[in-house]
Amino acid sequence: MTQHEKQYSLIAAAWVILAFSVIYAPRVSFRTAVRRDARFILPQEASASSSSSFGLAVPVVTPDTSEATGTAEEALPDPEPPVVVPALPYVVEGSSTFAFLRTPNIAELMRRSGDPPHAATDTRIRVPVLMYHHIRPIDGSVSKRELPYTVDPRAFEAQMKTLLADGFEAITPDDLTNAIHGQAVHLPAKPMLVTFDDAYVDQFRFAFPILQRLHLKVTLFIPSGLFGRMGHFSTQQLALMDATGLITVAAHSRLHPDLRHIPLARAWSEIQGSRQDLQALTGQPVHDFAYPYGSRNSKIVDLVKRAGFTDGFGVRWGSLHVPEDLFYLRRIQIFNNENLVPVLEAYLTNRVHVSN
Repeated sequence: MTQHEKQYSLIAAAWVILAFSVIYAPRVSFRTAVRRDARFILPQEASASSSSSFGLAVPVVTPDTSEATGTAEEALPDPEPPVVVPALPYVVEGSSTFAFLRTPNIAELMRRSGDPPHAATDTRIRVPVLMYHHIRPIDGSVSKRELPYTVDPRAFEAQMKTLLADGFEAITPDDLTNAIHGQAVHLPAKPMLVTFDDAYVDQFRFAFPILQRLHLKVTLFIPSGLFGRMGHFSTQQLALMDATGLITVAAHSRLHPDLRHIPLARAWSEIQGSRQDLQALTGQPVHDFAYPYGSRNSKIVDLVKRAGFTDGFGVRWGSLHVPEDLFYLRRIQIFNNENLVPVLEAYLTNRVHVSN
């Protein structure tokens, strides 16, 4: 090989290495950097502030580089320019880590399928029913399919604490159905019903300790045939939660099938059997049912009524509850890092509705 050929080979190799480093070298996004190194300026300390679409003052978030120890590559700015992040910082007690609660705007809420239009003077029952699934740290083990249904424990605790601080009070399904029926029941000024679906073990590991600390009542919709299976809590773990008096045990079928797409005889076993299983296990009556996947038709609803349930919960968005919808009550899916105070305020004050 001539001297010129060697030089050309070295230059070509250098270009390959440079291209590889540009394409594959790890980068730290601005959002990741903010989560790790953010410094929060309280409203009274901030020289500038932002307001959410709900009129809430939102602190300015600026990256703290005073203790940066990363490489030169990590220090490179993100293509996105730094902006005011619409987040409500919340310090979880006993931790140096901040939970970020971001406020969605009204336009985003109205794109979700919510309550039907109604008069501002409507006296029908309005209670936000929160729907959670997974409560666990969001890391590489959370799949893309699970991510929309997963809330980080720190964010969950922050969501509950901010709601309680704003005056929201947790109620039970019995409180809700009695109010829908017009029975003499005193609902708090800001009621909420907190529900968990599918009996995931992370609800016991991460959510339950938070519920105990906050003395917060919740409802567990449990597939009675999945106890102890991979990813689901056991009957012993349910007993520990039930002993606190904070838990309403409710049914969610036996094996979580789409009830519309199985024979009616099997659907009856799934519905009635789940109630029998849970009543035998807890020694308490089970009144409440949630349809797996929110899937139902008139025949399935008839089976739920026949099995002795007093209500049925779906996945249709909204907070307005009327007697004719008693067996397909509305709920609100909760997302990670969502600031729920303005969200629930919007649902309580007739500001979120779209045509069905």
